[in-house]
Amino acid sequence: MSNSKRTCGVQAIERGCNVLDLLGSGRQSYRLQDLSNELNLPKPTVHRILSTFINHLQKKEAQL
Repeated sequence: MSNSKRTCGVQAIERGCNVLDLLGSGRQSYRLQDLSNELNLPKPTVHRILSTFINHLQKKEAQL
């Protein structure tokens, strides 16, 4: 899933979708380094994407 396969759109959303696709691929667990390597993204970028997802889910859970 390299950035060269990118189509027009919002880069952050595309990256987030790529993270979700990879996490949903069936593998039990990933280290941050694994995700970074697979997605060809810097570790801080992957960390920010994951943190954003976690914050979003926590906010949704708090509303229930």
